[in-house]
Amino acid sequence: ANAVAECRRLGIAVLKPDINKSQTSFSIEHQPDGQTAIRFGLAAIKNVGEGAVEPVIAERGSHGPFKSVEDLARRNDLRAMNRRVLESLIKAGALDDFGDRGRLLSTVPDILSLAQREQRLRESGQSTMFDLFGQAVSTPLPSLELKGVDVTVAEKSLWEKELLGVPLSRQFFSGRKEPGMIWPSEIDTEMDGQSVSVVGEISSVTQLFTKDRKPFVKALVEDISGSIETMVWPRIYDADRELWHEGNIVVIEGKVRVRDEELQLNCDRARRYRPPLESAESSVIDALAESAIPPALDVLSEPPAVASSSEAQSPPVEEIPGKHRLIISLGVTEDKDEDIARLHKVMSTLKQFNGNDEVDLRIGSNGNVTHARLPVNTFCCPELTHQLEGLVGNGGIKIENI
Repeated sequence: ANAVAECRRLGIAVLKPDINKSQTSFSIEHQPDGQTAIRFGLAAIKNVGEGAVEPVIAERGSHGPFKSVEDLARRNDLRAMNRRVLESLIKAGALDDFGDRGRLLSTVPDILSLAQREQRLRESGQSTMFDLFGQAVSTPLPSLELKGVDVTVAEKSLWEKELLGVPLSRQFFSGRKEPGMIWPSEIDTEMDGQSVSVVGEISSVTQLFTKDRKPFVKALVEDISGSIETMVWPRIYDADRELWHEGNIVVIEGKVRVRDEELQLNCDRARRYRPPLESAESSVIDALAESAIPPALDVLSEPPAVASSSEAQSPPVEEIPGKHRLIISLGVTEDKDEDIARLHKVMSTLKQFNGNDEVDLRIGSNGNVTHARLPVNTFCCPELTHQLEGLVGNGGIKIENI
């Protein structure tokens, strides 16, 4: 698991085992985009030995990839591959090209029965018939009906963690750390009592209450190769309850505790992880500091579409009830000046609608999304939404209740 985590952090893809691509052990694969990846070996799967998969790999090398689970059963002597081995291959994802794992698992007895039938035919000389040209043609085999239903990603991840040591189906956060940060897997008992800054993904949250019924949570924070239980006491939890949800990437500052030989982290403060910015994103984010004060309007190519001064003095009559978080999505283009000018227009528009609603900015660049809390509050209403959509486009504005 540690090796897989390090590969991912170095930008090297680690691919799940595949009956048509894996070797006995780990191997290097060159991807269509020119990148290099590491493929999990079949014998590296728990419960799967070399003796079970070496004949399969040899058959594949001699006569080409397997086209289906029936083809796999027909072409191989699976007597060395018992039920446990076959189930482990399926659970680890090695037969994903042939069907869903849940359905394949329900069909394991049929797969083995078909393989045994074909083996008996071969041994009795009945597995082929000759046509007029003397060419061997395989005896037709019945197709296997895949029954049952597929399983969830969470269940696949549990199987992979058990059989591979790492859940490859789940894309754990493995981005860059800021200076001074550590991964959950780097915490050990020798750090008892130390204050640390940890970055990881929240994989589970358990709601609890103190004796006086104040809510707090116990969160499991993970990276690809380890996790730590984190206690978030009422004062910290009340400060930002929305932070403590599964899937969020967080930075936690706290103190390491060892209780009954188990590691635990007591959270003192926490925030969302903000990845290091690319240069294009950085230019736009830097403009936020300038936008915190009235923007320099002379950089705009045209006056921003904003509410009139009279409208700014009092909120529009038609409002959206409740308190909200306004989310604005902007894409970074190759024209940095235009991006910054557009940001100034957005900021100027927001300031025309004074209120108490929060504003988050999401900047997309090369498939990555950077989140930033804007230094301004606004008043969510249909008119504001209409004006902002004119600047960022339809679909670029979202309003959440908080």
